[in-house]
Amino acid sequence: MKLSHLETNNRKFSDSHGHYYVLDYLSNADFDPQTAYYMDKADKHRRQLVLEFSGNNQAAIQQGNMQWMAGRIHPESGIQGMSDLLGKAVKNTVAKPQKSKPIYGGIGLMALKPTLDHILFFEGSEWGIGGIGIKDEVFLACDGTLQSRPTKPQNTVNDPEYTLILYGSGTIAVKCPVQREELAEVTLNGDELRISEAKAICWSGSLETATTTSTEGKVLVLRGSGKVLYYPASI
Repeated sequence: MKLSHLETNNRKFSDSHGHYYVLDYLSNADFDPQTAYYMDKADKHRRQLVLEFSGNNQAAIQQGNMQWMAGRIHPESGIQGMSDLLGKAVKNTVAKPQKSKPIYGGIGLMALKPTLDHILFFEGSEWGIGGIGIKDEVFLACDGTLQSRPTKPQNTVNDPEYTLILYGSGTIAVKCPVQREELAEVTLNGDELRISEAKAICWSGSLETATTTSTEGKVLVLRGSGKVLYYPASI
């Protein structure tokens, strides 16, 4: 099989990490002129995560996010998702059923659906034995070498969302409204941080988490020792 013109004058690979590549669509010409103008000013354009399978690696992706795949790529046994294949755990912390995370292997390329967000990479081993916590809504894909464990935030609101706790060695790809350089980092040492839930991107899995409401809206509360990455600018 031969893939041609994956890169063009309008599409260029801009970043990579392990078996993951970011394909940038440089032009917003598909949108109306006024929308395209403001998107260009805000550095908003389509980005697409491309995964390479070499025969000895596996990857879990967000359910329903695959756009195309080429080659001999196949779902691994136990396609029920990460709850079966990654340490028997990422369970929903509320009543809503957990979204499955299908795992694929084989040889070839897979592209996920484009997003207008930036695509960031994290290395699981850099977050220590407690792992990394991320919101399910920002998750794109991760290596099959990562494991997961259940997390039960103390929710005081009827929150339909849940978080993933991933630990071990491997790449994690997430989407984010801003570039990595724009993320603020807070290190907690037996402290408490309250932050608008929409602003939080990831945090140390060792932190105790809860969601609550205030006059400012939905708030994520993190307690303990670890670090938190969030974007402080208004989007």
